[in-house]
Amino acid sequence: MFQDLTTDRGRNIFSGSPSETDVQFTVLGAVCAWRHGTELDLGYPQQRAVLAALLVREGASATLDELVDGIWGEGAPASAARQIRTYVYRLRKILVKRGAQPIRSIGGGYLLESAPESSDLSRFMRLVTQARESHRAGDAAAATTRYAEALALWSGTALAGIPGPYAATQRVRLTELQLVVEEERLACAIEVGAYNQAAAELSALVASHPLRERFCELHMTALYGAGRQAEALESFYTTSRRLRTELGVGPSRALSAAHQRILDNDPVLLRAAPTAAPSSATARPPGIVPLTPQPAQLPADLSHFTGRGDEKAAITALADRTDRMVVIAAITGPAGVGKTALAVHWSHQAARLFPDGQLYVNLRGFGPTSTPLEPATAIRGFLNALGVHPGDVPAEFENQVRFYRSLLAGRRMLVVLDNARDSDQVRPLLPGAAGCLVLVTSRDRLPGLVALDGASPLPLDLLSEAESRELLALRLGAERVAAEPEVVEELIGLCARLPLALNITASRATAVHPTSSLASLAAQLRAPQGRMAALGVGEALADVQTVISWSYRLLDATTARMFRLLGLHPSGDITVSSAAALASCGHDQAQEALNALTRAHLLAEVVPGRYSLHSVLRAYALEQSRLHDS
Repeated sequence: MFQDLTTDRGRNIFSGSPSETDVQFTVLGAVCAWRHGTELDLGYPQQRAVLAALLVREGASATLDELVDGIWGEGAPASAARQIRTYVYRLRKILVKRGAQPIRSIGGGYLLESAPESSDLSRFMRLVTQARESHRAGDAAAATTRYAEALALWSGTALAGIPGPYAATQRVRLTELQLVVEEERLACAIEVGAYNQAAAELSALVASHPLRERFCELHMTALYGAGRQAEALESFYTTSRRLRTELGVGPSRALSAAHQRILDNDPVLLRAAPTAAPSSATARPPGIVPLTPQPAQLPADLSHFTGRGDEKAAITALADRTDRMVVIAAITGPAGVGKTALAVHWSHQAARLFPDGQLYVNLRGFGPTSTPLEPATAIRGFLNALGVHPGDVPAEFENQVRFYRSLLAGRRMLVVLDNARDSDQVRPLLPGAAGCLVLVTSRDRLPGLVALDGASPLPLDLLSEAESRELLALRLGAERVAAEPEVVEELIGLCARLPLALNITASRATAVHPTSSLASLAAQLRAPQGRMAALGVGEALADVQTVISWSYRLLDATTARMFRLLGLHPSGDITVSSAAALASCGHDQAQEALNALTRAHLLAEVVPGRYSLHSVLRAYALEQSRLHDS
């Protein structure tokens, strides 16, 4: 039967065995650490913020820059990095016990290694997973109990008192997750027949969240199950009036469907959950009406897509976390490296994981025009794809964003935001509740999206030698590639293992030189002043020089000059001091220009403090230097 654990709200009932872990943490309320029942003094709020950032990542590392941005944002002091190191040093002293050190330095950042169940968040997620498994197995009563145990772990607002933009973003995410779990618990309670008790709780939740349609839908169902049909209809009319008054939209399909079933006295409305349910990959929460038709906006897949096995596996691993949160993968890299190709190829392969459809938009962050797509235009396109009549779209942009996120709440959807200029362009298009995976591609590194919105960075590098050879074999034929192995190896080097350059070269070999030796093509690419011309087929999207220019033209004059001068440098890589001497500028100015080029993926930092251009970018830089420099 329905078990009410709401009396435990307001106190944190998290507990763990000292034999399992020496230190236990809480983030679903105040951020605290405990050792054998004794609270540890975690120090200043910023110091607690560092620990909170590591805890919320649940085993993922945080770079020093991410911690600085997450705690101070744009107002970070010059000493921010040094302060972070000081906070980590102090936290290590507080948390260390018998030589075990839970905070480990890794990859220029830090990782909190803690035992399973050492935080209330990890236990909360385990209980929610168990509840969902019970529900899928047809045991709504067990699911209700597990959900109630999970929600009882909350002792207040998540990350209470923790400063900084990262904590603010995560606080919103965790609060949304709490509300989704509350919805799932009450849906299970209704399934087992606890109508009056569920209706009482939902009355308060509808009052607190009057625009959250799922709460209203459950409230109506509970009242109807308790024989209070008139009150159920009144709840619908009240919420409908609020939606029209405050957002200018009507009720959702799911809410309208529940209203109609109550009017029809439809017994299906109160039918218990089935004994078997779909797998977690394709299941959607009860009461969510499938979209008809389902949006399927992905561009066509490439027949000759090659390689990227590690990157595809990384995205698949991220997709497995969508039942817990909105997951964002930021696929970044230089022009022509295949970011869009990877996102579209993986999306086609994994479309079955997202039964509510796929949304896609080219944000035009880098392209023939200098004006990126406005987020408001993208939002309206998504609303149209989701079946919203243009007349029902709210007038104000903020209301459009809320409406879009309400439509996606409780659904399993894939959202591909291609060719983004920066984090600010992406942020309004992010869903607000668990169930969705967002793939963002950009030439920018999107540090704000990573630091503040929890995006997982997925930097895309050049193809390997083997992958480059496989791509040419797919395009040219295995026999032609095998006939001239040394020339093929040279072509791969001249194309810098850049997928766009390799594809253009293969296209020229099949269209312009279908029967001649590949050596003639290699000779064209070998000529320094002819390489850019050879890497094009007369169309903007299939011209390496044009595609790179879309990044180059966004540089300020000082950074653009540095890029051109780097093309003249004889060495394969360069230090900050050498770049400063080359450009006749100060060390700080050179560092700033190199950072800007690295962020735009027009330069690579091969090891800390040393930078390099791949050969195609070097050829483009040389071409620009001939045009603009003495």
